[in-house]
Amino acid sequence: MSKLPWHKHYHADALNGMAALPVDLRGVYYTILDLIYDRRGPLAESDSMMAARMCCSKAKWRKYRSALVASGKIEITEDGIYAPVMVKWKILSGRTSLPASVRLAIFERDEWTCVYCGTDEAPFHVDHVFPVSQGGTDDLENLVCACAPCNLGKGALTLEEWRVA
Repeated sequence: MSKLPWHKHYHADALNGMAALPVDLRGVYYTILDLIYDRRGPLAESDSMMAARMCCSKAKWRKYRSALVASGKIEITEDGIYAPVMVKWKILSGRTSLPASVRLAIFERDEWTCVYCGTDEAPFHVDHVFPVSQGGTDDLENLVCACAPCNLGKGALTLEEWRVA
């Protein structure tokens, strides 16, 4: 479960953007928006992962994906699945997400292992060792591979703050 403090959807945009979609496609689109927000960037172009997230077959996911691409709701880029409406939301939020290539480089550098607890159990997040909210940067030296429990538990704390919490 995400511990992000607020929901970045601009509801009028989301509702207007879904008005012409059938109800099942609305659910898929909204789920994609939530996943992009929660992961802070494009989604991996993986039929298996996306079908699992949508609780449907790979064939059904491919139909949903095709319909959303045709309607302009999502795009398939070199970084993965992205929703154009997120560009507006990102600009308004003041933060940009890390490119998928940077995220992959961090995971590979850290050998797909959490630097905090040593687990190799996915899912993994890219964590800012020194939090952005406290002046941390997106420099590679400040980014590490962290398992979801460690990253979400640490949140916006420094390592020192997290260890005494």
